[in-house]
This record gives sequence, C-alpha cells and structure tokens, in this order.
Amino acid sequence: MDTRDYAGLTAGQVSTLTLEAIGTATTLQIRALTDSNLAILSVAQIGALVTAGIQALSASQFLALTTRQLAALNDRQVAAIPTEGVVAIGPADIRSLAFFGSLTTAGVVALTLDEVEALSTRQIQDLTTRQFVALTPEQFSALKSAQVASISADGAIAIGVPDITSLTAIGALPTLSFSALTTAQLNSLTFAQFDSLVARQFSAFTSAQVATIQTDDVFSLAVSEIAALSNIGALATAAVAVLSVEQIAALTTAQVKALTTSQFKAILIDQLAAFR
Repeated sequence: MDTRDYAGLTAGQVSTLTLEAIGTATTLQIRALTDSNLAILSVAQIGALVTAGIQALSASQFLALTTRQLAALNDRQVAAIPTEGVVAIGPADIRSLAFFGSLTTAGVVALTLDEVEALSTRQIQDLTTRQFVALTPEQFSALKSAQVASISADGAIAIGVPDITSLTAIGALPTLSFSALTTAQLNSLTFAQFDSLVARQFSAFTSAQVATIQTDDVFSLAVSEIAALSNIGALATAAVAVLSVEQIAALTTAQVKALTTSQFKAILIDQLAAFR
C-alpha cells in the first residue's frame, strides 16, 4: 500500500489496519492519513506508531488527536512529539499526556502560556530537572498557586536565578521545596515576592537563608513571620536594626535567647522598649 492508498482510505478501512501495518508504515504514509481518519485510530493502533511516525505527524494531525489517543501515548512517543505538535495539542488536551515528563526540553519551551496554565499538578510533579531548567520566565509567571504547590525540592533548585523572580506564586511553594532554595535564589527575590511569603516558609529558613534577608525585606515581614524565624540568630545586624517595635514584641523567648551580642548591640533604644 503506497502513500496515495493511505490518503484514500475510508474510515472503515482505517479501523481495520493491523498493528503491524501501522508499525511498519512509512512517515509519508502516516502523514498521508487525513485528520479525520487519524482521529478514529484505536488506542492500540496509536500505541503501534513508532517514534518516527509521531515525529512525522503534522500540526493539524496533532490537533485532530483525541484526548483518549493522547493519553495512550507512551514515554517514547511523547519524547518524539515535535515542537509544532506540542503547540497544536492545545491547553484543553495537554493534560491528557500521562508521560509529560518525557517531553523534550525543546517541547517544554514550546508550551504556550495557556498550556502551562492547564498543566495538572501531577504533570508539574513529573517535570524533570532538565525540564525545569528549560522553562522560560514567561512560563514560570503563568504557573498558578496549585501548580507551584506541586514543585518538588529538586525542581525548586533547578529554577535559575533569573527565572525565580518570575515565580509570582512563590508563596505557594511547599515548605520542603522552599527550604531547598539557594541563597542566590533568595537574594534575587523581588520585594513583592518576599512580601508574598508565608509563615510556614519562614519557619523553614535555614541560617544561610535567614542571612540573606535584607533591610528592605524586613519591612514586609508580618509579626507572625518574624516569630516563625527559628534561626533568627543569623539575621544580619543591619536587618535587626530596622525591626519595628511590633516585630520585636512578637519575638518568642527562644528567639530572644538566640540573638547574638552583635544583634543586641544593633537594637535601638525605641526597640528595647518592646522587650517584655
């Protein structure tokens, strides 16, 4: 059966194609299938497509694939999806890719912002380190809180310093993942990002991370967040000097005991009045 024969197949003939016939079909034959005929292939028939066959599919053919067919793609087939295929799949169907973590880095970069927003939390969890590295600032900015809450510690570390500033929903990052952030990543956070952090994240701050807190950052800290800093002894003296009376008053007994001599010397007279 040549390419012209594939182009002229009826729906009934397509449904009777054997798995062997599909598996041995040339790329030209696969590409000759009409969009409507491709859409009626069974899950088993889709599974018989070799990687070269997946790579040969046109954008319109990818657009024609059904949710059921996309969900049937195995890891090798997902890895073979070309960038134009990724774009064609669209936000409504991108969630169907069960082996999303097998997508190439080029495929990840090709994801539209609408597709990024549509990713399931499971797909976010399946992202590999190389895929996190590949994501663009615009794609990080498109991630919603529920998606950010699914980022693993390895994924968090893989986010580059220039890209971490695009993670607008950083306040949703899990405690374990947040504690994995490097000092370089923390130093690059914007004031708005620092202001969005929550108490549970501050409680996870290591000494090295506490040391990165700048004086401008202190102004954005709620009293509950100050009280959550278990490693407050690592706070820079300049940062201690700008703590408000309310923030000083919120310090726990354990935190006061943890303050260093240098930190006490940095405390101003009006701040001292807050100690009870």
